[in-house]
Amino acid sequence: MMNRWLMACTAGAVLCASFAFADGSKSAQLQPYTGPIRYAQPLQACKVRLINGQVVQVGPWIELSQFAPAGGLPPSPCGSGNLAFDNVEFADGTLTIGENTKYGDACGYGGGRWWFGAGYYNPFWVNDIQQLVPGTEGGQADALVPVWANTNTNNANTFIMAIFTAETFDDTCAGPAADVIYDGVAYNFGTLGTGVWYSTICLRGSGLFHQLPSDGSGAYIGIYLSSLQPATLYPEPCQPMLWGTKPGNPSQQGPIQWDDDNPTDGQHTAPDECYDYTYNVCPSPLGAMMAFWVPAPSCTPTGGDTSGEGCVDDTDILNILLAFGWTGNPGENASDVNCDGAVDDSDLLQALINFGTGC
Repeated sequence: MMNRWLMACTAGAVLCASFAFADGSKSAQLQPYTGPIRYAQPLQACKVRLINGQVVQVGPWIELSQFAPAGGLPPSPCGSGNLAFDNVEFADGTLTIGENTKYGDACGYGGGRWWFGAGYYNPFWVNDIQQLVPGTEGGQADALVPVWANTNTNNANTFIMAIFTAETFDDTCAGPAADVIYDGVAYNFGTLGTGVWYSTICLRGSGLFHQLPSDGSGAYIGIYLSSLQPATLYPEPCQPMLWGTKPGNPSQQGPIQWDDDNPTDGQHTAPDECYDYTYNVCPSPLGAMMAFWVPAPSCTPTGGDTSGEGCVDDTDILNILLAFGWTGNPGENASDVNCDGAVDDSDLLQALINFGTGC
């Protein structure tokens, strides 16, 4: 059962592929995983909240069959949207293991990923969002891709994954690990067999979402459960798979992660459960694999009115000229008055044709 869940700790040192905290070594050894990664579809989702350290269901279960994913990674599992955070880094358009053309090949690692082996047990982790893709800060993520290992031998337990986000993450290991924690979403996968799994989850139309940090820096939190009534940690070996954001990626995760593994008791205790994931491996640092998308901004053609005041005048012409050459997602720039994702001659022409309208 979930008890107190965030406590202070002291960061430890990490050398090569061994892992240490302040007063001892992690019992598990970092190692590559190159086996199959299988797809798991959540059956249901519901809104959850952390109350006094407990994961509490605060909304009804919603059947997710009607929210089946539209495709791979990218684009968004919802078929459209903007990638806000990517610590998954699978290949463009596919989630097939061994076909990573995005970053795994740059590491000489193909589609393989890192983990701590089949017997490792870490059902509760908190990792750092240092930076979101510019323009997605504070967005409501309605699509995500988690990757995890469920190496149980029982195969009889319900597997529930609760994902939360928070405004702040403690990278000093003074604790607590995260603060200003938003309501999250719990995903019920039913009974899940042994193996490494990923899911492409679309929440669009369900009323559920993950609120991203307003300034682009915060935390994402994963808790693996077998029940919400009451919240009970998944009883058998499970862990997030590990990867890192590639160099130059506009979203970044930090080197610190909190793990519930010493002991596994539903809380983070000082000083043993705050870790530096800066290994002498590729990529580095590592962190729990997760990707989030937010819906693309809506866009309505304005005929040249860049300010929304209902008048097309000199100010609008000047705004278009100043933004001339911009490209991006429709709705992100008011000077893209025809919503084609670019500020160019066609936008200027619209403003000139409608000059004086509404003034």
